[in-house]
Amino acid sequence: MLCHEEESLFEDSLEVHGIEWVIVFAYLDETGTPGSSPETAVAAYLFSKDGAKQFRRMFQENISPLLPPDKRGRRIYHSTKCIRGFDQFASLRVEERERIVDLMADAIIESATLGVLVGMKQEEYAKAIANSPALRELAGDEYSVCLIRCIENIAGWLESKEIKGRIEYVFEAGCIHQEKADVILGKIAKSQELKKRYHWHDYSFREKSPDVPQLFAPDLFAWEWQRARVNALNPQRGEWRLTLKKLTHGIPHVVQYQTSTSVGIRSLINLTYGLTDKQGSWHISVE
Repeated sequence: MLCHEEESLFEDSLEVHGIEWVIVFAYLDETGTPGSSPETAVAAYLFSKDGAKQFRRMFQENISPLLPPDKRGRRIYHSTKCIRGFDQFASLRVEERERIVDLMADAIIESATLGVLVGMKQEEYAKAIANSPALRELAGDEYSVCLIRCIENIAGWLESKEIKGRIEYVFEAGCIHQEKADVILGKIAKSQELKKRYHWHDYSFREKSPDVPQLFAPDLFAWEWQRARVNALNPQRGEWRLTLKKLTHGIPHVVQYQTSTSVGIRSLINLTYGLTDKQGSWHISVE
């Protein structure tokens, strides 16, 4: 009963605060394989309020019963563990694990509005910093650059479609980049101009659990994207997965890679909106 109570509280909060949209985020930091470069990427899915509810229903009905419980007795989806058969998923056959992935893709296609991924090769970021060390503070690290650009791409897509409504930005609590995300989002939240630009209501960090299964969606997108990149750069692996094609053909997806030039542009934008000053200190004034 606790699980259902928490789920209803999350959805009730959308109703109480008049939130029309939810964006859930995931990130990846890949060390790379022979023939590929290490990358950082941020993936996100945009759900309408009703779409978020629909995803949860589909997850509970079709996917959760197939998930083996973890050590805490929770039925949690993790792309790496599920697809590669790690930890609690080791008890499942390949066909069973791929069935879970396929159902996850179905739920995303049926309920999400837009998928976005912004990535950056670490060599591109290193090139930018080597040319101008001050950019590390002015633009932020690779994750910061990708996260802000991801938010901008979603806002831009909404504007292009003339879609209105406030957004709740949701991140996985306890992830390695939580502190960085909290700094970035906290500053945006104090800027009336940026809040308007990004259709901002608020942001939150929530535990990756059955209570907010929407967080599982960008995890799958990020995993399948990085796997497709590795396979494309290393055809000798002989691995061919169809999940990414299914996702990107099912609903609109926007994928963008940042370059060393993008880091410089990011620093100028940060200065323009007051996210950093000329000394490179991250700050923002309350308006």
